[in-house]
Amino acid sequence: FHNVSVKNAQSWNAETNKKYRHGLPGNSALVKTIKYDDKNHRLIVTYRNGFTARYENISSDDVSEFINSDSKGRWALKHLWDKEYSKV
Repeated sequence: FHNVSVKNAQSWNAETNKKYRHGLPGNSALVKTIKYDDKNHRLIVTYRNGFTARYENISSDDVSEFINSDSKGRWALKHLWDKEYSKV
């Protein structure tokens, strides 16, 4: 697993994404961009409200799970919300 850059995070969870009920993925309601630096284990997430947070010591397995989750917002709330971060 290497560096990752997701510019417009998409969700396909039918419960959180109304478009997916019609078979179409849609923008995550919470997460806008995801960037991961594998060498430094650094995750940078920009949220839809414009806030950007940098999280340190994030495993590539966690990032893989994040980018492949059907709801990026739910994943972030469950796995990132209580972690220390630096504002970017």
